[in-house]
Amino acid sequence: MFGITVAALFFVIWLLQDSIWGIVISSVFLIVGALMLFLHLKPLIAQKKLGKVNVEIEEKVYWAGDSLTVGLSFCTDKGIRINRITARLVVLETAVTYSIKNRVAQEYQKVAAEQQLVLQQAFAAGQAFKQSVSLVLPDDAMHNFNYGYNTLAWTVELDIDIADWPSWQKSLPIVVVA
Repeated sequence: MFGITVAALFFVIWLLQDSIWGIVISSVFLIVGALMLFLHLKPLIAQKKLGKVNVEIEEKVYWAGDSLTVGLSFCTDKGIRINRITARLVVLETAVTYSIKNRVAQEYQKVAAEQQLVLQQAFAAGQAFKQSVSLVLPDDAMHNFNYGYNTLAWTVELDIDIADWPSWQKSLPIVVVA
Protein backbone atom coordinates (compact mmCIF):
# COMPACT_ATOMS: atom_id res chain seq x y z
CA MET A 1 0.00 0.00 0.00
CA PHE A 2 2.91 2.33 0.76
CA GLY A 3 4.26 1.87 -2.76
CA ILE A 4 0.93 2.73 -4.35
CA THR A 5 0.60 5.84 -2.14
CA VAL A 6 4.09 7.03 -3.09
CA ALA A 7 3.35 6.33 -6.77
CA ALA A 8 0.22 8.47 -6.58
CA LEU A 9 2.21 11.26 -4.95
CA PHE A 10 4.87 11.15 -7.68
CA PHE A 11 2.14 11.08 -10.34
CA VAL A 12 0.63 14.28 -8.95
CA ILE A 13 4.09 15.90 -8.82
CA TRP A 14 4.68 14.81 -12.44
CA LEU A 15 1.41 16.38 -13.53
CA LEU A 16 2.40 19.61 -11.88
CA GLN A 17 5.96 19.73 -13.25
CA ASP A 18 5.52 18.01 -16.63
CA SER A 19 8.69 15.88 -16.20
CA ILE A 20 9.46 12.44 -17.66
CA TRP A 21 11.24 11.48 -14.43
CA GLY A 22 8.02 11.85 -12.47
CA ILE A 23 6.28 9.24 -14.58
CA VAL A 24 9.30 6.89 -14.49
CA ILE A 25 9.62 7.06 -10.72
CA SER A 26 5.87 6.81 -10.13
CA SER A 27 5.71 3.78 -12.45
CA VAL A 28 8.43 2.01 -10.47
CA PHE A 29 6.63 2.64 -7.18
CA LEU A 30 3.32 1.60 -8.74
CA ILE A 31 4.77 -1.72 -9.93
CA VAL A 32 6.45 -2.42 -6.58
CA GLY A 33 3.26 -1.50 -4.72
CA ALA A 34 1.13 -3.75 -6.94
CA LEU A 35 3.57 -6.64 -6.41
CA MET A 36 3.49 -6.15 -2.64
CA LEU A 37 -0.30 -6.05 -2.72
CA PHE A 38 -0.46 -9.29 -4.74
CA LEU A 39 1.94 -11.07 -2.34
CA HIS A 40 -0.20 -9.93 0.57
CA LEU A 41 -3.43 -11.08 -1.07
CA LYS A 42 -2.05 -14.38 -2.45
CA PRO A 43 -3.05 -16.54 0.57
CA LEU A 44 -6.49 -14.93 0.61
CA ILE A 45 -6.97 -15.76 -3.08
CA ALA A 46 -6.09 -19.42 -2.45
CA GLN A 47 -8.35 -19.61 0.60
CA LYS A 48 -11.24 -18.16 -1.45
CA LYS A 49 -11.07 -21.24 -3.69
CA LEU A 50 -10.57 -23.75 -0.86
CA GLY A 51 -12.95 -22.40 1.75
CA LYS A 52 -11.91 -22.48 5.40
CA VAL A 53 -8.84 -24.68 5.89
CA ASN A 54 -8.42 -26.35 9.28
CA VAL A 55 -5.08 -27.73 10.43
CA GLU A 56 -4.77 -29.92 13.50
CA ILE A 57 -1.48 -30.82 15.10
CA GLU A 58 -0.84 -32.12 18.59
CA GLU A 59 0.76 -29.37 20.61
CA LYS A 60 3.34 -31.16 22.64
CA VAL A 61 7.05 -31.62 22.91
CA TYR A 62 8.57 -34.17 20.54
CA TRP A 63 11.65 -36.34 20.95
CA ALA A 64 13.93 -37.68 18.23
CA GLY A 65 12.24 -40.67 16.60
CA ASP A 66 8.72 -39.55 17.61
CA SER A 67 5.84 -39.55 15.17
CA LEU A 68 3.55 -36.56 14.90
CA THR A 69 0.14 -36.53 13.30
CA VAL A 70 -1.07 -33.61 11.20
CA GLY A 71 -4.73 -33.33 10.24
CA LEU A 72 -5.97 -31.21 7.34
CA SER A 73 -9.57 -30.49 6.39
CA PHE A 74 -11.49 -28.12 4.18
CA CYS A 75 -14.77 -27.88 2.27
CA THR A 76 -14.48 -26.31 -1.17
CA ASP A 77 -16.72 -23.38 -2.01
CA LYS A 78 -16.37 -23.98 -5.75
CA GLY A 79 -15.27 -26.84 -7.96
CA ILE A 80 -11.47 -26.96 -8.09
CA ARG A 81 -8.63 -29.17 -9.25
CA ILE A 82 -5.79 -29.80 -6.82
CA ASN A 83 -2.43 -30.85 -8.21
CA ARG A 84 -1.09 -32.06 -4.86
CA ILE A 85 -1.28 -31.65 -1.12
CA THR A 86 2.01 -32.09 0.69
CA ALA A 87 3.00 -32.18 4.35
CA ARG A 88 6.68 -31.72 5.21
CA LEU A 89 8.74 -31.85 8.37
CA VAL A 90 11.47 -29.24 7.92
CA VAL A 91 14.47 -28.20 9.99
CA LEU A 92 16.04 -24.78 9.41
CA GLU A 93 19.46 -23.95 10.78
CA THR A 94 20.63 -20.35 10.78
CA ALA A 95 24.22 -19.48 11.69
CA VAL A 96 25.51 -15.93 11.85
CA THR A 97 29.20 -15.06 12.01
CA TYR A 98 30.66 -11.65 12.63
CA SER A 99 33.92 -10.06 11.77
CA ILE A 100 35.11 -6.51 12.24
CA LYS A 101 33.70 -5.37 8.90
CA ASN A 102 30.74 -7.57 8.11
CA ARG A 103 28.07 -9.99 9.21
CA VAL A 104 27.51 -13.25 7.33
CA ALA A 105 24.32 -15.27 7.76
CA GLN A 106 24.01 -18.77 6.40
CA GLU A 107 20.85 -20.82 6.31
CA TYR A 108 20.54 -24.54 5.77
CA GLN A 109 17.11 -26.08 5.27
CA LYS A 110 16.50 -29.81 5.19
CA VAL A 111 13.27 -31.70 4.61
CA ALA A 112 13.37 -34.47 7.20
CA ALA A 113 10.08 -36.13 6.19
CA GLU A 114 7.52 -35.60 3.44
CA GLN A 115 4.12 -37.14 2.70
CA GLN A 116 1.75 -36.57 -0.21
CA LEU A 117 -1.88 -36.48 0.88
CA VAL A 118 -3.42 -35.92 -2.58
CA LEU A 119 -2.06 -36.16 -6.09
CA GLN A 120 -4.12 -34.82 -9.05
CA GLN A 121 -7.67 -34.77 -7.75
CA ALA A 122 -10.75 -32.78 -8.73
CA PHE A 123 -13.13 -31.55 -6.04
CA ALA A 124 -16.77 -30.63 -6.67
CA ALA A 125 -18.33 -27.56 -5.08
CA GLY A 126 -19.17 -28.32 -1.44
CA GLN A 127 -17.00 -31.46 -1.36
CA ALA A 128 -15.30 -31.99 1.99
CA PHE A 129 -11.73 -33.18 2.44
CA LYS A 130 -10.36 -34.55 5.71
CA GLN A 131 -7.17 -36.53 6.06
CA SER A 132 -4.39 -37.08 8.56
CA VAL A 133 -0.78 -37.93 7.92
CA SER A 134 2.04 -39.11 10.16
CA LEU A 135 5.49 -37.56 9.95
CA VAL A 136 8.39 -39.20 11.80
CA LEU A 137 11.27 -37.25 13.28
CA PRO A 138 14.67 -38.78 12.46
CA ASP A 139 16.33 -40.78 15.24
CA ASP A 140 19.27 -38.35 15.15
CA ALA A 141 17.12 -35.19 15.17
CA MET A 142 18.76 -32.20 16.81
CA HIS A 143 16.74 -30.27 19.40
CA ASN A 144 15.45 -26.71 18.86
CA PHE A 145 17.68 -23.94 20.08
CA ASN A 146 17.99 -20.20 19.85
CA TYR A 147 21.22 -18.56 20.93
CA GLY A 148 21.52 -14.99 19.78
CA TYR A 149 21.36 -15.05 16.00
CA ASN A 150 22.06 -18.79 15.75
CA THR A 151 18.95 -20.94 15.65
CA LEU A 152 17.72 -24.39 14.81
CA ALA A 153 13.96 -24.59 14.35
CA TRP A 154 11.60 -27.38 13.33
CA THR A 155 8.38 -26.71 11.40
CA VAL A 156 5.57 -28.64 9.79
CA GLU A 157 4.85 -27.13 6.37
CA LEU A 158 1.61 -27.73 4.49
CA ASP A 159 1.21 -26.89 0.82
CA ILE A 160 -1.97 -27.17 -1.24
CA ASP A 161 -1.11 -26.70 -4.92
CA ILE A 162 -4.31 -25.53 -6.63
CA ALA A 163 -4.34 -25.81 -10.42
CA ASP A 164 -4.13 -22.36 -12.09
CA TRP A 165 -4.34 -20.56 -8.74
CA PRO A 166 -1.81 -19.50 -6.09
CA SER A 167 -0.91 -22.26 -3.64
CA TRP A 168 -2.16 -22.28 -0.06
CA GLN A 169 0.74 -22.65 2.36
CA LYS A 170 1.07 -22.78 6.12
CA SER A 171 4.06 -23.33 8.39
CA LEU A 172 3.59 -24.46 12.00
CA PRO A 173 6.47 -24.48 14.48
CA ILE A 174 7.04 -27.54 16.68
CA VAL A 175 9.36 -28.12 19.63
CA VAL A 176 11.92 -30.93 19.52
CA VAL A 177 13.96 -31.72 22.62
CA ALA A 178 17.06 -33.87 23.03
